[in-house]
Formats: sequence, structure tokens, C-alpha cells
Amino acid sequence: MKLIIFNILFFITGAIVAQEQIVPLTESSFFDEQDDVTYYYKDVNNDLNKFLGTWTFQDTNSELIVTFYFNEHHDLGGAFYDGLYAKFKYTENGAVIYDTLLDNSIAAEYHIFGGTIFQDTLNKTSLSYYEPTNIPYRGEWSPILYLELLPCNTIGCTPQLKWDLYWAGGEDSDPWPFKIPSNMVLDKQ
Repeated sequence: MKLIIFNILFFITGAIVAQEQIVPLTESSFFDEQDDVTYYYKDVNNDLNKFLGTWTFQDTNSELIVTFYFNEHHDLGGAFYDGLYAKFKYTENGAVIYDTLLDNSIAAEYHIFGGTIFQDTLNKTSLSYYEPTNIPYRGEWSPILYLELLPCNTIGCTPQLKWDLYWAGGEDSDPWPFKIPSNMVLDKQ
């Protein structure tokens, strides 16, 4: 009987220790993690939903088609995250430069991903950005893609997404390592 009670207490204690602590995405950048706790950075208010879907940019020389999709409770090295992921196709002067739209590999998931929501404006998020380029980029800072939803305020208008790529890495003599434009406004499809 003592063995049964011990096993029940051990199971209950293990279940309590193994629970995840949920942290809203709006608090993720200000949160101090503790050891021996599993964290789940969760989109508790569905703030990332506004970025989902297909968005396009086109000018006289280039076209970008990007589709953002939601990945829930994704394991990233011991913590779990809700986040945006993107697949895209970039064309320049009629030639396809990148096309990950139909690529279902794990590597394709990690070109554009993340989803920290800013507390001061729920219409803005930051993502990690790793373009599939042959130009090696170096530096201490990873590229960050800031997305800001520009909402529609009139009947019949299309929501837009402001795309702003920031990179503080490398040396002054290094070439800009990205082919996709750093600043543009995309239209919702």
C-alpha cells in the first residue's frame, strides 16, 4: 500500500513540475526565465492572426509574394512558442531569385519566423530573417524583420503590411547581403 501511495505522490509531483508556464507574447521580451521551468510563449489574444495570409509587393523591377502561417506550440530548444512562419517567392527583372512557396523542408521554415508582439502597438511584430542567399553575412546581430499592419480605415481599401528589414551586423565594407528589398509596403491578397 505504501508503494502505491508513493507512486501516486511521485506522479502528481512530477506532473506539477512538468507543467508549462504560459507567457503572453506581448510580455516575452521583458520576461526573465527561471531554471527548471518550461515556458510557453503563447499568442493568448490571437494578435498574430492579423498577419496571416498572402501579401504581395510589386514595382517595375521586382515582385515579392509572401505567405505567413501560424505555428502553434512549436518547440525551440526547451521552450515553446506560438509564431509566424513565412514562405515566399521573390522575382527580379523576370527571374526567380528565391522560391520557398512549395518547399516543405524544415530549413524552409527558418528563413522568416518569430512573432514578438510589441506592447505599445499590437499591430507590430518582429521576426528573425535569414534569406536563402549565397552571400555570407556575418556580425554579432541577426537580421530582424519588423512587420507593421497598416489597417484599412475606409470601405473597399486593402490592408497593407509595412516591411522593414534591420541588420546591424558586418563591417562597413561588407556588401548588403540581402536581395529582397529592406523597406516596402505589401498588399493583402
